[in-house]
Amino acid sequence: MKTVSLYDYPELYDSLRTPSPAVFQQVWEVICQHLGRQPHSVMDPACGPATWLGYFAERGVPVAGNDIEPGMVQAARKKCGAQAFEIIEGDMRDLKFQRGPFEVSFELSGTCGMLADEQNFRRFLRTVSDHTASGGLVMVTIFFPEPACEIPYVVDSWAAQVNGKGHARITYEVIDTHPSRFVDRVRRSVATDGLPQCPATLVDEYDMFSWHENHFAEVMADYPELLFSCSYAINNDVLHFTDPGHQRGETTVVFRRL
Repeated sequence: MKTVSLYDYPELYDSLRTPSPAVFQQVWEVICQHLGRQPHSVMDPACGPATWLGYFAERGVPVAGNDIEPGMVQAARKKCGAQAFEIIEGDMRDLKFQRGPFEVSFELSGTCGMLADEQNFRRFLRTVSDHTASGGLVMVTIFFPEPACEIPYVVDSWAAQVNGKGHARITYEVIDTHPSRFVDRVRRSVATDGLPQCPATLVDEYDMFSWHENHFAEVMADYPELLFSCSYAINNDVLHFTDPGHQRGETTVVFRRL
Protein backbone atom coordinates (compact mmCIF):
# COMPACT_ATOMS: atom_id res chain seq x y z
CA MET A 1 0.00 0.00 0.00
CA LYS A 2 1.40 3.38 -1.00
CA THR A 3 2.16 5.75 1.86
CA VAL A 4 0.49 9.14 1.50
CA SER A 5 3.03 11.90 2.07
CA LEU A 6 3.47 15.63 1.73
CA TYR A 7 4.79 15.05 -1.80
CA ASP A 8 1.31 13.95 -2.91
CA TYR A 9 -0.02 17.48 -2.30
CA PRO A 10 1.82 20.02 -4.52
CA GLU A 11 -0.05 23.07 -3.23
CA LEU A 12 0.66 22.19 0.40
CA TYR A 13 4.27 21.33 -0.41
CA ASP A 14 4.70 24.65 -2.22
CA SER A 15 3.37 26.63 0.74
CA LEU A 16 5.60 24.86 3.25
CA ARG A 17 8.80 24.42 1.23
CA THR A 18 9.10 27.58 -0.88
CA PRO A 19 11.93 29.72 0.56
CA SER A 20 11.23 33.19 1.83
CA PRO A 21 11.75 36.17 -0.51
CA ALA A 22 14.65 37.25 1.72
CA VAL A 23 16.46 33.94 1.26
CA PHE A 24 15.84 33.95 -2.48
CA GLN A 25 17.23 37.48 -2.79
CA GLN A 26 20.47 36.45 -1.07
CA VAL A 27 20.82 33.35 -3.28
CA TRP A 28 20.12 35.52 -6.34
CA GLU A 29 22.95 37.83 -5.28
CA VAL A 30 25.34 34.87 -4.89
CA ILE A 31 24.49 33.69 -8.40
CA CYS A 32 24.89 37.15 -9.92
CA GLN A 33 28.17 37.70 -8.08
CA HIS A 34 29.72 34.45 -9.34
CA LEU A 35 28.40 34.85 -12.88
CA GLY A 36 29.22 38.56 -13.03
CA ARG A 37 25.65 39.30 -14.18
CA GLN A 38 22.09 37.97 -13.98
CA PRO A 39 21.56 34.37 -15.14
CA HIS A 40 20.22 33.72 -18.64
CA SER A 41 18.75 30.29 -17.77
CA VAL A 42 18.36 28.11 -14.68
CA MET A 43 17.61 24.40 -14.17
CA ASP A 44 16.39 22.45 -11.14
CA PRO A 45 16.75 18.64 -11.45
CA ALA A 46 14.26 18.04 -8.59
CA CYS A 47 12.01 21.06 -8.94
CA GLY A 48 8.86 19.99 -7.09
CA PRO A 49 6.09 22.56 -7.68
CA ALA A 50 8.72 25.18 -8.66
CA THR A 51 9.54 26.13 -5.08
CA TRP A 52 12.74 27.83 -6.31
CA LEU A 53 12.06 28.13 -10.04
CA GLY A 54 9.01 30.30 -9.47
CA TYR A 55 11.12 33.17 -8.15
CA PHE A 56 13.40 33.07 -11.18
CA ALA A 57 10.40 32.98 -13.52
CA GLU A 58 9.02 36.09 -11.81
CA ARG A 59 12.26 37.89 -12.73
CA GLY A 60 11.95 36.89 -16.36
CA VAL A 61 14.59 34.15 -16.33
CA PRO A 62 13.80 31.12 -18.54
CA VAL A 63 13.52 28.08 -16.29
CA ALA A 64 13.85 24.32 -16.77
CA GLY A 65 12.77 21.74 -14.24
CA ASN A 66 12.56 17.99 -13.73
CA ASP A 67 10.59 15.98 -11.20
CA ILE A 68 9.64 12.35 -10.78
CA GLU A 69 6.01 13.10 -9.89
CA PRO A 70 3.56 14.15 -12.66
CA GLY A 71 1.55 16.31 -10.25
CA MET A 72 4.64 18.31 -9.34
CA VAL A 73 5.52 18.79 -13.01
CA GLN A 74 2.04 20.13 -13.76
CA ALA A 75 2.15 22.47 -10.76
CA ALA A 76 5.61 23.76 -11.75
CA ARG A 77 4.50 24.47 -15.33
CA LYS A 78 1.49 26.39 -14.07
CA LYS A 79 3.49 28.41 -11.56
CA CYS A 80 6.27 29.37 -13.99
CA GLY A 81 3.96 30.24 -16.89
CA ALA A 82 5.59 31.58 -20.03
CA GLN A 83 9.09 31.31 -18.54
CA ALA A 84 8.77 27.51 -18.26
CA PHE A 85 10.54 26.56 -21.47
CA GLU A 86 11.13 22.94 -20.43
CA ILE A 87 9.68 21.25 -17.35
CA ILE A 88 9.67 17.47 -17.65
CA GLU A 89 8.96 14.29 -15.73
CA GLY A 90 11.97 12.09 -15.05
CA ASP A 91 14.70 10.74 -12.79
CA MET A 92 17.06 13.35 -11.32
CA ARG A 93 19.89 10.84 -11.81
CA ASP A 94 19.29 10.61 -15.56
CA LEU A 95 18.09 13.96 -16.92
CA LYS A 96 16.53 13.98 -20.39
CA PHE A 97 16.26 17.67 -21.25
CA GLN A 98 16.04 18.42 -24.96
CA ARG A 99 17.17 22.00 -24.50
CA GLY A 100 20.18 23.47 -22.74
CA PRO A 101 22.86 23.31 -21.51
CA PHE A 102 21.77 25.66 -18.74
CA GLU A 103 23.73 28.48 -17.21
CA VAL A 104 22.86 27.68 -13.59
CA SER A 105 21.88 24.23 -12.34
CA PHE A 106 20.80 23.97 -8.71
CA GLU A 107 19.35 21.47 -6.28
CA LEU A 108 18.71 23.73 -3.30
CA SER A 109 16.16 21.72 -1.33
CA GLY A 110 18.48 18.94 -0.17
CA THR A 111 16.65 16.29 -2.20
CA CYS A 112 19.93 14.78 -3.39
CA GLY A 113 20.54 13.76 0.24
CA MET A 114 17.67 11.32 -0.19
CA LEU A 115 19.59 9.38 -2.84
CA ALA A 116 20.40 5.95 -1.48
CA ASP A 117 24.19 6.03 -1.55
CA GLU A 118 27.34 7.51 -3.04
CA GLN A 119 26.89 5.74 -6.37
CA ASN A 120 23.49 7.34 -6.88
CA PHE A 121 24.84 10.74 -5.89
CA ARG A 122 27.61 10.35 -8.47
CA ARG A 123 25.04 9.57 -11.16
CA PHE A 124 23.07 12.65 -10.15
CA LEU A 125 26.13 14.90 -10.16
CA ARG A 126 27.30 13.62 -13.56
CA THR A 127 23.99 14.25 -15.31
CA VAL A 128 23.65 17.70 -13.72
CA SER A 129 27.18 18.64 -14.76
CA ASP A 130 26.54 17.40 -18.30
CA HIS A 131 23.50 19.69 -18.56
CA THR A 132 25.36 22.79 -17.32
CA ALA A 133 27.04 25.22 -19.69
CA SER A 134 30.78 25.95 -19.56
CA GLY A 135 31.32 28.94 -17.29
CA GLY A 136 28.04 28.28 -15.51
CA LEU A 137 27.30 27.29 -11.92
CA VAL A 138 26.32 24.02 -10.25
CA MET A 139 24.79 24.42 -6.78
CA VAL A 140 23.93 21.45 -4.56
CA THR A 141 22.59 21.38 -1.03
CA ILE A 142 24.03 18.47 0.93
CA PHE A 143 24.40 17.47 4.56
CA PHE A 144 27.56 17.28 6.64
CA PRO A 145 27.51 15.59 10.07
CA GLU A 146 26.58 17.77 13.01
CA PRO A 147 27.54 17.32 16.67
CA ALA A 148 25.90 14.20 18.10
CA CYS A 149 22.48 14.69 19.67
CA GLU A 150 20.37 12.35 21.72
CA ILE A 151 18.03 10.44 19.42
CA PRO A 152 15.28 11.32 18.60
CA TYR A 153 15.56 15.08 18.17
CA VAL A 154 13.74 17.80 16.24
CA VAL A 155 15.80 19.27 13.42
CA ASP A 156 13.38 22.06 12.48
CA SER A 157 9.72 23.04 12.53
CA TRP A 158 7.74 25.91 11.01
CA ALA A 159 4.21 26.87 9.97
CA ALA A 160 2.74 28.43 6.84
CA GLN A 161 -0.56 29.68 5.48
CA VAL A 162 -1.80 27.69 2.48
CA ASN A 163 -3.20 30.08 -0.13
CA GLY A 164 -5.42 31.80 2.40
CA LYS A 165 -7.42 28.60 2.94
CA GLY A 166 -5.87 27.23 6.07
CA HIS A 167 -2.64 26.56 7.89
CA ALA A 168 -0.07 23.80 8.17
CA ARG A 169 2.96 23.02 10.30
CA ILE A 170 5.86 20.86 9.20
CA THR A 171 8.33 19.16 11.54
CA TYR A 172 11.52 17.26 10.74
CA GLU A 173 12.92 14.81 13.30
CA VAL A 174 15.91 12.48 13.28
CA ILE A 175 14.58 9.25 14.76
CA ASP A 176 17.57 6.95 14.16
CA THR A 177 21.13 7.21 12.93
CA HIS A 178 23.76 4.95 11.37
CA PRO A 179 27.05 6.85 11.77
CA SER A 180 29.15 4.23 10.00
CA ARG A 181 27.06 4.73 6.84
CA PHE A 182 26.50 8.47 7.40
CA VAL A 183 22.74 7.92 7.21
CA ASP A 184 20.04 9.42 9.41
CA ARG A 185 16.46 8.20 9.47
CA VAL A 186 14.22 11.25 9.18
CA ARG A 187 10.53 11.58 10.03
CA ARG A 188 8.63 14.39 8.30
CA SER A 189 5.29 15.27 9.92
CA VAL A 190 2.74 17.75 8.64
CA ALA A 191 -0.31 18.87 10.63
CA THR A 192 -3.00 20.76 8.70
CA ASP A 193 -5.92 22.92 9.80
CA GLY A 194 -8.71 24.24 7.58
CA LEU A 195 -7.59 22.23 4.53
CA PRO A 196 -10.35 19.71 3.81
CA GLN A 197 -8.56 18.55 0.64
CA CYS A 198 -5.64 17.32 2.77
CA PRO A 199 -5.45 14.82 5.64
CA ALA A 200 -5.17 16.34 9.10
CA THR A 201 -1.82 14.58 9.54
CA LEU A 202 0.77 13.46 7.01
CA VAL A 203 3.77 11.43 8.15
CA ASP A 204 6.52 9.83 6.10
CA GLU A 205 10.03 8.57 6.82
CA TYR A 206 13.15 8.38 4.69
CA ASP A 207 16.92 8.01 4.91
CA MET A 208 19.08 11.12 4.56
CA PHE A 209 22.69 10.66 3.48
CA SER A 210 25.41 12.96 4.84
CA TRP A 211 29.04 13.48 3.89
CA HIS A 212 32.28 13.62 5.80
CA GLU A 213 34.07 16.67 4.41
CA ASN A 214 37.22 14.81 3.40
CA HIS A 215 35.25 12.15 1.59
CA PHE A 216 33.15 14.72 -0.22
CA ALA A 217 36.35 16.41 -1.40
CA GLU A 218 37.64 13.06 -2.66
CA VAL A 219 34.45 12.46 -4.63
CA MET A 220 34.51 15.95 -6.14
CA ALA A 221 38.08 15.36 -7.32
CA ASP A 222 36.56 12.94 -9.84
CA TYR A 223 34.74 15.90 -11.41
CA PRO A 224 37.64 18.18 -12.40
CA GLU A 225 35.29 20.34 -14.48
CA LEU A 226 33.58 21.50 -11.26
CA LEU A 227 35.67 24.02 -9.30
CA PHE A 228 34.67 25.00 -5.76
CA SER A 229 33.51 28.63 -5.56
CA CYS A 230 31.89 29.00 -2.13
CA SER A 231 29.52 27.35 0.33
CA TYR A 232 26.90 28.62 2.73
CA ALA A 233 24.37 27.54 5.34
CA ILE A 234 21.05 29.27 6.02
CA ASN A 235 20.14 30.19 9.58
CA ASN A 236 17.11 32.34 10.41
CA ASP A 237 16.74 33.35 6.75
CA VAL A 238 20.32 34.62 6.56
CA LEU A 239 23.10 33.08 4.44
CA HIS A 240 26.25 32.33 6.44
CA PHE A 241 29.26 31.54 4.27
CA THR A 242 31.42 28.61 5.33
CA ASP A 243 34.93 27.44 4.51
CA PRO A 244 36.04 23.89 3.71
CA GLY A 245 37.00 22.23 6.96
CA HIS A 246 34.25 24.09 8.84
CA GLN A 247 31.12 22.86 7.08
CA ARG A 248 28.37 21.42 9.27
CA GLY A 249 24.76 20.44 8.73
CA GLU A 250 22.72 21.51 5.71
CA THR A 251 25.11 23.31 3.38
CA THR A 252 24.87 24.58 -0.19
CA VAL A 253 28.08 24.16 -2.19
CA VAL A 254 28.62 26.27 -5.31
CA PHE A 255 30.85 25.09 -8.16
CA ARG A 256 31.99 26.80 -11.35
CA ARG A 257 31.63 24.57 -14.42
CA LEU A 258 34.72 24.76 -16.63
